[in-house]
Amino acid sequence: MVLENTGVAAYKGAAPAIKNNDLLSEALGIHSVEARHASFLNVLNQESPYPDAFDEAQSPEEVTEAANPFFQADIGGSTTMSDLEEDAEYDRKNAGDPDDVGVLNFALTLEHLEYAFYRDGLEEFSDDEIQSADVLSEFGDEIQSAVPDRLRTVRDHEKAHVDAITSTVEELGGDPNSEAEYTFEYDSPTSFIETARILENTGVAAYAGAGPTVENDDVLAAAASIHSVEARHAGFLNELNGMSPYPNAVDEAKSPGEVREDVEPFIEDS
Repeated sequence: MVLENTGVAAYKGAAPAIKNNDLLSEALGIHSVEARHASFLNVLNQESPYPDAFDEAQSPEEVTEAANPFFQADIGGSTTMSDLEEDAEYDRKNAGDPDDVGVLNFALTLEHLEYAFYRDGLEEFSDDEIQSADVLSEFGDEIQSAVPDRLRTVRDHEKAHVDAITSTVEELGGDPNSEAEYTFEYDSPTSFIETARILENTGVAAYAGAGPTVENDDVLAAAASIHSVEARHAGFLNELNGMSPYPNAVDEAKSPGEVREDVEPFIEDS
């Protein structure tokens, strides 16, 4: 658990130093898988799979300090952030990419959707109904009883993401997207949990796809802190749906067009 959570913080801290778009996409794909691992191992260690709405970053020095006890020789001081930032040969923003406000508004649209999904679904179903969902029948009482609170935590995280991205768009002089009208078919608690899995995995792929088009280092770091939390959510919800929490070694990235296609059924007049 300690190693995987350190891995998440390491990738988040190093991501802004990557200038090559292809390398950044691969790094983000690993970053989210590390978060999936961490989510699973947190649960095994009786910790929350996603303790915070935003994952922290660690500098190379901090990661080295955390990992040093596992190495036979002292590796202290082997890498610093200045070492990572020496090569500025590549530019993450390509011709035709949206500006950072556009990228953030795209992410904000997804976060509004996810927050509304959990908010409305948790009003639709009682804790008892969720705990008795058919999809959870293979789990014991301890897991079943924890699910409603776990879903409320996800809801609160999505709201925190909405607020943070909205604030950042405003700080950059943009006009943040507002919540749309949605169509959610909550046929049963099971369909609620199954759809939650789809949305969270879509969110992971969306951030991986959009990350390489972010020019501002601070904005990229903030996006990465949300990306890995979406992956923690996805890992937990995969597990609830009887699927591997981390099905691939590197998470896929999706283009804005692919993401729009995935979420279009939920957004009225999209």
